[in-house]
Amino acid sequence: MKQMFYSSVKLTSLNLSNFIISSDTVLSSMFRNCSSLEYLDISNFNNFYSDGKMFMEVNNIKYIDLGNVDNTDYIQKEIQNTKF
Repeated sequence: MKQMFYSSVKLTSLNLSNFIISSDTVLSSMFRNCSSLEYLDISNFNNFYSDGKMFMEVNNIKYIDLGNVDNTDYIQKEIQNTKF
């Protein structure tokens, strides 16, 4: 799933709540350069790994549903490292 949506610049909303993320799935740069992304539901993502670039260049995000995510601290750190 690494770079799955990389540079999908026209993507504005994405619901991935039904995605099943297995242990240690690599999500590096998954949403990188999705410059128009505003709404994201990753509420069932668990046990994933990213290199700190998962949200790089995601500048317009308004809402991320973290729901049941185990490692919300990691995602919040990733978001803080992103220019908004």
